[in-house]
Amino acid sequence: MKKLTPAHEAELRHLRGQVDRLEGEAYRTSPVPDAQNDLWLARQELKNFVSGLRQNNYEI
Repeated sequence: MKKLTPAHEAELRHLRGQVDRLEGEAYRTSPVPDAQNDLWLARQELKNFVSGLRQNNYEI
């Protein structure tokens, strides 16, 4: 298995942070109107990125 490059690690950290931040916004008492949609998109982007890395035999 290949190790992640620093660029991959940075993008993975960014995408995970984005999901974490949007979860806080989506599940608060009075969320902004598009919070659920933004969270879904962020989760999909993270899922696709991780899936692509795994298909290319990267160790996550």
